[in-house]
Amino acid sequence: MTNLQRRLHKLEARTITDSSGFAPNSPEWIEYWMREIPRLWAEDHSEARRRIPLEAVRCYLQNGPDCP
Repeated sequence: MTNLQRRLHKLEARTITDSSGFAPNSPEWIEYWMREIPRLWAEDHSEARRRIPLEAVRCYLQNGPDCP
């Protein structure tokens, strides 16, 4: 893990909630982003796409909407 990745994980761990209103990596957070990612990509929400957390994108790309 690079220094930048470690710093990013530390920063993300300090965040109580994100734009979804849920705590990162909670079941509610995962469920929210698995619904939102396809909707944001299907419509023209280029500004909103920038706010999708990297961890949610990774989960979606690896597992699709069935992300644990």
